[in-house]
Amino acid sequence: VCFMGIGAWAESILLPAKACFPVPDTISDETAAQFLVNPFTAVAMLADSGVQAGEFLMITAAASAFSRLVIQL
Repeated sequence: VCFMGIGAWAESILLPAKACFPVPDTISDETAAQFLVNPFTAVAMLADSGVQAGEFLMITAAASAFSRLVIQL
């Protein structure tokens, strides 16, 4: 139920423990939130774009965490 897009902008959500992973106190919530979303989004965007090795892809906001992942991929 929790992954149906309901509550995406909520401050809290109730979900099963198996859907969570521990984050050390030394890592901020803002950084931890990027661990799952950005890598999967970057891979999916590149796959959907059809860009091949040696081709170019224009990225705006290239200093963002997401764009840096795309550049690395």
